[in-house]
Amino acid sequence: MLSQAQIDHYQDHGYLIVEGLIDNAQIAEILSNVDDVISQAEYGVDEHSVCWDSQIRSGKVELNENEQHLGVFKLHHPHDEFPYFENLGKYYPGLEIVADLLGEDIDMIAQQVIMKPPKHGQWQPYHQDGHYFDFKPSTGCGVWIALDPARVENGCLWVVPGSHKLDLLEHEKPDVEDINRAFLEAQGFNKDDGIPVELKPGSAVIFHNKLLHMSGPNTSDYSRRSIVAHFANSNWTFGERCKRLAVRRKALAV
Repeated sequence: MLSQAQIDHYQDHGYLIVEGLIDNAQIAEILSNVDDVISQAEYGVDEHSVCWDSQIRSGKVELNENEQHLGVFKLHHPHDEFPYFENLGKYYPGLEIVADLLGEDIDMIAQQVIMKPPKHGQWQPYHQDGHYFDFKPSTGCGVWIALDPARVENGCLWVVPGSHKLDLLEHEKPDVEDINRAFLEAQGFNKDDGIPVELKPGSAVIFHNKLLHMSGPNTSDYSRRSIVAHFANSNWTFGERCKRLAVRRKALAV
């Protein structure tokens, strides 16, 4: 349960940091299942939720056989194909927090494991997740959990506090080479207002779907892995692009 001060911070700034949302054992369990999924994937082929870095497909980054798993930048909606991640979605860490912000009737509308490998992990420009989701009102939230230390040097999140009070902005593809698929950049705001959100493994940032956020490149020698799920109230209006997984209902909370 959130305190009133925490709810006020979220409403004012558009995000909230929660320390120690999961422990080391659950981190290890998640990463073990991530490794299992990647180990079954064909190198460089996007399939079964595995998305390979564009630098791999272009040949800009070449990895030896022992490093090939470092070519994956994302598992996209693994809950659609793998029972472990479906179950994780239904019992996602922090659902009680989400209920305090969105109400008891909750659907998960997205789940991703995001990876920034050492040295070649790409930046993702400032964007609003609400740009990708067709539901109204666009006041859902994401729960982003660090699976490694998330620091500036390995590509932690940056947020623009209070930007969730803006409308959804126009998004365009940046004019850079080899940017990963679906990486779009929001237009018409002051990037200098962004601040880094550094996290310990197991800690999380909960953020509004309209909050402007980005992540830097990984220039370090260690990975920056995270898992994020996005939630909305099940009573809202949804478009065709939203695939929903019921994760909490009033009846289940009794």
